[in-house]
Amino acid sequence: MNYLFTTMVFLHHYSYYKEVTIPIMARQVALTTFDNPYDPIDDRENWYRFDMLNNHDSSGRLARFAKVSDSLSDEEFNEEIERAIDEIVENDFENKFYKFVKETKD
Repeated sequence: MNYLFTTMVFLHHYSYYKEVTIPIMARQVALTTFDNPYDPIDDRENWYRFDMLNNHDSSGRLARFAKVSDSLSDEEFNEEIERAIDEIVENDFENKFYKFVKETKD
């Protein structure tokens, strides 16, 4: 498999990150809110600032739901992140969170 780039996935601002290699043809997902106008993958800094200023703390919520560790492969890690996002969205009684999906291509 060819790899385009390596990125860091931040689950919470201070607590945990893992460097994950993204394949050229990849599906990336992120937890975000309907009111956030920024792209959580390509404009992470502005997205994060808006998220925290509006007291959403999407990264912190994802960190609490995701069962990740350094022993997971990149594929397992990405699957667990998506599973946790799906769980958060499914149980979101305020209906403010959604799963942002982005397809990366060469």
